[in-house]
Amino acid sequence: MFAWMHAWKNIYRQRKRYRLFVPLLLVCALLSGCFLSIAAPCRQFSEQNHREIGMELTETDRQRELQDANARQLGQAASMIQTGVLLVGAVAVLYVSSLMIGERFSDIGILYSVGLTRRQIFFSFFTELCTVCVLVIGAGLTAGSRAAVWWLAYRIRVGVLPTGLEYYIGGNSWVPGCIAAAAGILAFPLLRLMLRLLRQDPADLLRDRT
Repeated sequence: MFAWMHAWKNIYRQRKRYRLFVPLLLVCALLSGCFLSIAAPCRQFSEQNHREIGMELTETDRQRELQDANARQLGQAASMIQTGVLLVGAVAVLYVSSLMIGERFSDIGILYSVGLTRRQIFFSFFTELCTVCVLVIGAGLTAGSRAAVWWLAYRIRVGVLPTGLEYYIGGNSWVPGCIAAAAGILAFPLLRLMLRLLRQDPADLLRDRT
């Protein structure tokens, strides 16, 4: 119970150490939510539309053909940008989180001195990072998704995108996957923490702080 309470309180105490990690994670989540919410409905609409239209278009369908092409190109471009965001964001978040955990190894000696075990310390760090990750990613994905939905609705209203696209907007089944992916990225620095806790002498950690 003490380790659980300490993890929540430590988020506020260590807020200065999160000054780079939180904005970086928020920007990645915001861009991911935005481009995923654009790419997914556009690509689904293009695939469905391609199956339904197997005949030669008449002259009166030229406007619809142009709108369908816009949706298809928009979906492809958003998918490519989203891939880049995920790759760059994953590397950046992994690097920053590893640095942040590495800076706090000296603090672990204090936790040992008050009687916490290795298991309790690891659980405290794990709870702290996962809580920050879920809250920030959830907020970023939600804001990005809503911005993308508003933008798509506006483009449909002005006639740039087809009206049938609106039936594919709003599917957020990818949100749990994004949160799980971010948690997987954080598993690497946490694994490093666990291995060092197993090898390190608690007295050495406390001595590093002084």
